[in-house]
Amino acid sequence: MEVTGGMLREKGACEKIVAIFETEWPDGMEVSLGNCQRVIALGFDLNWVTDNLLLPSSFGPFAKATYAATQTFLDGKDSAQETYENAVSPDFEAYQSDVDTARKGYKDAMAEALYRAMLESGKYNASRAAEAHC
Repeated sequence: MEVTGGMLREKGACEKIVAIFETEWPDGMEVSLGNCQRVIALGFDLNWVTDNLLLPSSFGPFAKATYAATQTFLDGKDSAQETYENAVSPDFEAYQSDVDTARKGYKDAMAEALYRAMLESGKYNASRAAEAHC
């Protein structure tokens, strides 16, 4: 089977995808494992591709194969996430505690500075008011 830019247009593909496709395969693309890998690497929407280019009789086997691949990926991803969280969590908790302490110190210092500035401002304004009043 060969896929062409014209076929993509007929099926309603967006022009950006058609342009990418025609740049990659100006004379059309012969379906091969390597070309299918390239389609995926280029970021083509596989839902669109399967909905528009697969025959209905091909969809069942494709769905079965991709389900297994998806489950394998999700299981591996979950395992990797758990490993990452176990490795990072203690350090992150210590980091977060340090950040919280620093943030509290900053806020306390800012409040103190604001308080003092407002007192000074009040003294200045009070003394100016007393001068103006005299």
